[in-house]
Parts: sequence; C-alpha cells; structure tokens
Amino acid sequence: MNIGKGIGYGIATWVIVFVVISVLIKFGWFDIQVVRYLSALIAPIAVYFFASNLAIKSGYEALSYGLVIVIVGLILDYAISRQYNADIFSSRTLWAGYILTLLTPMLRIKK
Repeated sequence: MNIGKGIGYGIATWVIVFVVISVLIKFGWFDIQVVRYLSALIAPIAVYFFASNLAIKSGYEALSYGLVIVIVGLILDYAISRQYNADIFSSRTLWAGYILTLLTPMLRIKK
C-alpha cells in the first residue's frame, strides 16, 4: 500500500464532497430528502474512480486504502466542516457515506 496515495486520494475525495455538498446547500437542493440520501454516494463514486489508479491486490490492501481515506475525511470534517455544521457527526447520511467509502476499494481488487 502506498500511504501517500491513500492520503492524497483522501484529501481529493473530501474536497470533491465538500464542493458538491456546498453547491447543493447554496441552491437549496440539500433540503430535499432524496438529494440528502444520494449525497452519501458522492465519496464512494470518487473513491471508485481513484481506486482504478491503485494496484490493489487483496481485500486487506483495499480496506487499508478505504480506512486511510475515511480517516483523512474524518479529520478534515472535524477540522473544517464542523465549523459550518456543528451537528455534522450526528448525520446518518455522513456515516453511511463513510461506510460505503471504506468498502468501495474492494470493488477494484486486481485478480
């Protein structure tokens, strides 16, 4: 596993999610319940494409990348997102997105 790539993809994933959610909030679309639920798929979709650049050979390695990406996201959410939404960590959608993000690299294991 390349920890640098994991951290880099974690930062890139977080930035993508932050920008998309910010746009959804700006236009009032995040108030729509379906949009809120679908927002849990933003990070896993980004990670799916990022993981195509990784030579993941095992489930352990895939989960390691997923875990690094999730940890980076949690740190950035704690440091930055929490300033805009103090209750961010009580969101079920946030945690669903993190669980899906953790597991997504498993879809890119090279056999």
